[in-house]
Amino acid sequence: MVEVKKVLDDLRKINGLNNISLLNEEDKDIIRNLEEENNIGVIECIERKYVIVLTHNSEFREPEKDIVVQNGNGIIFPALEFPEIKANNVVSSSPGINVHNYLRKKFSMDIDDEHATLLVGFNL
Repeated sequence: MVEVKKVLDDLRKINGLNNISLLNEEDKDIIRNLEEENNIGVIECIERKYVIVLTHNSEFREPEKDIVVQNGNGIIFPALEFPEIKANNVVSSSPGINVHNYLRKKFSMDIDDEHATLLVGFNL
């Protein structure tokens, strides 16, 4: 877990990122049940061995790609790269409102409307 601790410590140094926590397997199961199936990014995140929840505000960078994509089946929310973490198979995604509310309550996040939640999954 030394590498995971380093990832968490490095994230805490990035301007605009807050409320950084590592999820456990129970959290992943709950998210799997709460998240909408069109949020492919969140599903990909929780398939990784390690999943971090964090909040970000406008001081953090803009997404490198679109966070919402229209396809033949409607709207999907894809997984995005997260270059701030140097690990294997890193993906990130914004959870839907049900998962956002669960995470906010579980981790006692005192956030305002300027903050959004983000999940980042990775392997070492």
